[in-house]
Amino acid sequence: MMVIKDMHSYHSREVVLVAAVRKVIDGRLNILVNNIGQMLFAAAADTSPTNYARIMATNLESFHLSQLLAPK
Repeated sequence: MMVIKDMHSYHSREVVLVAAVRKVIDGRLNILVNNIGQMLFAAAADTSPTNYARIMATNLESFHLSQLLAPK
């Protein structure tokens, strides 16, 4: 199963991924490849705080996926 979605926000990750796991694989997840990343092709001086925050949210906070889908 591959999920392609904007994963920069906590809510997007939770809603999209949990729904996909429940629907597609009946709630059972054996392997998670957390391969989320985003790049911005711009000079540092031209990068807005909004773009920087979005990149950091996507690249660093996606660890939440592992926590979200870990067996309870």
